[in-house]
Amino acid sequence: MPDLIVGLLIAAAIALFFLWILLAIIWQVLADLVANLWNGLTGETARRKEREEVARQKEEERLEEARKEEEERQQRQQERRRERQQAEARERKQFRAENSEVFAGISKLLSICGKQVADFMRAAGVIQGADIEINPKKVIWMDVGFILVSFSKTGSLEDEYIKKLWGAVTRKIKPSDVHGTPPLSVLPNRGVEQLMLIPFLTEYDKVQETALLSKAASTYLSIVSAVSSHCGTSLAVKLVTNAYTELLRPYIHENGGGGYAGRTNASGTKSNRVAGCEKCVKGYQLLDLPFGASKGEVKQKRDALAQVLHSDHTGGMSERIRDTAEEQLKSINVAYAHILKCRFSGAAS
Repeated sequence: MPDLIVGLLIAAAIALFFLWILLAIIWQVLADLVANLWNGLTGETARRKEREEVARQKEEERLEEARKEEEERQQRQQERRRERQQAEARERKQFRAENSEVFAGISKLLSICGKQVADFMRAAGVIQGADIEINPKKVIWMDVGFILVSFSKTGSLEDEYIKKLWGAVTRKIKPSDVHGTPPLSVLPNRGVEQLMLIPFLTEYDKVQETALLSKAASTYLSIVSAVSSHCGTSLAVKLVTNAYTELLRPYIHENGGGGYAGRTNASGTKSNRVAGCEKCVKGYQLLDLPFGASKGEVKQKRDALAQVLHSDHTGGMSERIRDTAEEQLKSINVAYAHILKCRFSGAAS
């Protein structure tokens, strides 16, 4: 009997528990139903939906604004990048124009010597039974690099100019196996030695009876002169310039386009490899002209300097300035007269 009572009590407790749960569910359903009816009657549901729609629209507007800002930011970046590239292109163009003689010389070397050097190197490889790299661009690129290395070691204040010129030269020539713009230090400082193209053309001219060597030597000398003019007037710069002049001038002669008149040898014929006139070299430097400039260019430069230094122009200046200008004009006239006599009449003094 007690066990029965206990069982009934447990069953009653369980029934009451489930009844409570059922009542709670019914209560929640009724509460939601009443709330929906009330919200419907009072317009709360519509207002809530309206608030949700407004919030959704604001979120969409925020995302759209963020997207537009990102597009504008990317456009500004592209515009700045484009402006920077245009500025760099203008700067490179201006730099090329300011150093037109260097780049004109490189173009001339490539046009008159490129194929010939390749032919010679190919033949040398066959004769020697060796694989010789046939890359005239790299020969000229390295030759110009050796010139720049020489001037960079002079302690000139224009070292940044040398580095910038090296980059521009590399972009101009761009040998096939050269990637990017390697630093000038990739080329050794071997001192002022004969440039690599010279011995190639020496042999080529000997076999083909051409005069490419003279043109190349004259062109290299004009490049040396142009670079030297940007590197100041220090003793080291002058010595390096003179050293290259001494190396190159024996190969320059009038018929080869170099500017030095050939001298008659013992057999009575004109020699193609002659010693140049030091006075002519100094005269061109005094007139601030590249060696080998034409007669018209020499006269034009002399007339321009004479006009600036003439007493009519310096009359209102101090006596010291007038005396200096007079001495300078005398030196220019002497240099001009010597160049005309030595270079363009064939009678060296």
